[in-house]
Amino acid sequence: MHPTLRLARLTALLTACLLLTACSNDEQQYSTKAKAYFYFSPTTAATPLHSALRNAGMWCTVERKSGRTYTFVSNDGRNTATATSTPQNGSYDQPFECIAGMVIGTPSVPNLNGQWKPVAYDRACPVCYDSEAQKVHTLRFGKAGSEEATCPFCHTTYDLTNRGISPEGKRLMEYPIEVSEAGGGSVFVHN
Repeated sequence: MHPTLRLARLTALLTACLLLTACSNDEQQYSTKAKAYFYFSPTTAATPLHSALRNAGMWCTVERKSGRTYTFVSNDGRNTATATSTPQNGSYDQPFECIAGMVIGTPSVPNLNGQWKPVAYDRACPVCYDSEAQKVHTLRFGKAGSEEATCPFCHTTYDLTNRGISPEGKRLMEYPIEVSEAGGGSVFVHN
């Protein structure tokens, strides 16, 4: 076989392997352990959420209070809000779904594409949840302004700037998130 043809085939094979590897990593990025659903609009009605979606290093927890009403607490501990979401396109039948609430925010470190993109994690500690007993322990922020979430039971700490990974390599359950700026802003988390 001619060396130029051999090099072309080898290049094509390596390119195909890299593309397949990239696709498989994207598929594994999001958790499928639990159903996730959260829609909130307008985000301007909940200062901690609005700030977390638009500012690097800002995070907030989300808990359902009742119906379409949620409580939001920022990672700096200074902002708390309870707000009700406007129905999506006139209909809102889907309930808030996750294991233990959500942590939503924008890491202070850009992603591999150099962009600051909002992310959404479940508040359930994966170390405790993945154990035989499937215990649900809700993560809490470390000190004010921290970009770490810690389990009060097993004391595992997760780095929110590094894809929610613990020092032991355990990852938080991440969900796909869509953010819109239109009409006061909206956020949609679902899998």
